[in-house]
Amino acid sequence: MLIKKIAFTGWVLTSSVTAAEIDGRLEEIRFQKTSLKTMIYGEINDPDRIYKAILNSHKADKTAFILDVDGTLSNEDNPENLGENQIVTERGRAVENLRRLMEQGALIVFCSAWHKLDETIKRLRQIGFTDEDLSISEEEQEQTQAVSLTHNKTMYIINFKKLGNVISVKHEKPWEKKTYFRNKAFSLMFLQEGGLPEQIETIYFLDDSAQNHEVFINDILTFDLYPNIQIYNYLLTEPIPIK
Repeated sequence: MLIKKIAFTGWVLTSSVTAAEIDGRLEEIRFQKTSLKTMIYGEINDPDRIYKAILNSHKADKTAFILDVDGTLSNEDNPENLGENQIVTERGRAVENLRRLMEQGALIVFCSAWHKLDETIKRLRQIGFTDEDLSISEEEQEQTQAVSLTHNKTMYIINFKKLGNVISVKHEKPWEKKTYFRNKAFSLMFLQEGGLPEQIETIYFLDDSAQNHEVFINDILTFDLYPNIQIYNYLLTEPIPIK
């Protein structure tokens, strides 16, 4: 199981649960660090079930999403496998459901580990998202910035690329030559000035990469991100291949 690959330092397994708000059987594992903060991990192959559950709950305006792109919103999980003129296709009804969530006030970040933000935006457009969906205006230019973060007297350098609500984040480590932007847990911090709105009660992280989930959970625990907010962490399984 994926859980064996993740170090939940300081966390305690409290129970195995099934999400009552999501129709169908969904195995989850609940970890709790304090009485004020709980993270739930689960696996699901149909993310539309999650989107619809939030729509039906009428709590979209209290919900934030950190969404992977390739393999999560599209059917191709690796941009390197795309042919020169290949068009990516939408996974399920992601565009329709996410657009409705945004209309109801949900906060959404499109957060790919791919290092070329313009290519990520191109694929989002191909599957049906508009510049309005992506909060991209004609005059806006891509931001590339590095910020310092001090934690436990140690300084960390966080690089991010941003255009609209499409954001990629990387914890810069000089000894690593990898270019992937896997530190997605920080993305909501760079979405808008002032951080998360006070009404946000729940964060959903959806990604089809086990490695991205490991990094996400490690960052949440290491930096104690988003205190007092319920975090749902879902690994998407069985991406649908392009035919």
